[in-house]
Amino acid sequence: MPRWSRVFRMLLAGMLLAFFTAACQFDLGISELNLPFMPTETSPPVPTATPIPTPTVPPKPSSSADTTQIQVMVDDTTVFTDKQLGFRLVLPPEWMAVPVDETLRDEIIAGFAGNLRESLARLLESAMTQEGLRMLAVDYTGKYTYQEENFINNIQMVFDESANPEAELQTILDDAVASAEETFEDSDVLYQSIEENSKGITYASLIISHPISTFGVPLRQVLMMIKLDTGLLTITASIHAERYTDAERSLKNVINSFELAE
Repeated sequence: MPRWSRVFRMLLAGMLLAFFTAACQFDLGISELNLPFMPTETSPPVPTATPIPTPTVPPKPSSSADTTQIQVMVDDTTVFTDKQLGFRLVLPPEWMAVPVDETLRDEIIAGFAGNLRESLARLLESAMTQEGLRMLAVDYTGKYTYQEENFINNIQMVFDESANPEAELQTILDDAVASAEETFEDSDVLYQSIEENSKGITYASLIISHPISTFGVPLRQVLMMIKLDTGLLTITASIHAERYTDAERSLKNVINSFELAE
C-alpha cells in the first residue's frame, strides 16, 4: 500500500471522530491531541433543524504548548501560530483553539452544557494521546452544532514528519481519494483539486460526504493538505452535513488565512 494511503487511513480514523456516543477507541499513534471515536452500531437519531443555544463558555485561553501560540484578538478571531513548523492561520470568532494544557481543560469543558460537555471531555481526553496533532479547534459558540447530537464540529491539524518530501501534491491527493473510496464505500468524494489560497500557498483540497450509516451522523469533511519542508500538514474540518452550508464560508476563511511565518 502506498505511503500516503497509510497516512490517510490513519488520519481519517483519528479525525473523524467527535462521535462521542459510547464508542470504540482507535489506537492510532497520532502526541499533542487525539480524537478517535467511532459510534456504536445503533446510530443516533437524525438531528432536528433546531441548533443549540450559544453555550456560556469561559474566556478563550491565550497560549498553549511551547511550540505554538494562541492569540485572541480584539475582534474575537484567534491567531494560531506554530513556531516550530513556521506557519500561522486565523480562526473566525466561532472557533476556539484548545491548548494542550490539562489545567485549562476542565475549565473549558465546564463551559459547555449537557451532552456536549461529556462529548468534549471525551474528545479532549482522547486528544492528549495523539502523535502529530498540532491543533484542535471546536465550535465555540454552538453556531454549527446540534444539542441533540453527541457530536461537536471541529477542525484538526495533523503533521506527519515521516511523509516523503519528494511526493507531488497531485500524487498525495490521488492516493487520498483512492484510500477514501476504498475505506468508506458508502461515502462520496464531492470535490478534489490542487488550489492556491489568498496567501499564495498551494495545497490539495478534498471534500468527502459521509452518510449517517457510516459514522452515526451525516458528516461533511473538508481537507487541506500542505507540503512543508519537513513533512505533510493536513487541516481537516469535520462538520455536521446539515450545517455545512452555514459553515462553508467560515472554513474558506480559515483556509485563506494560512501562511508561512518566519
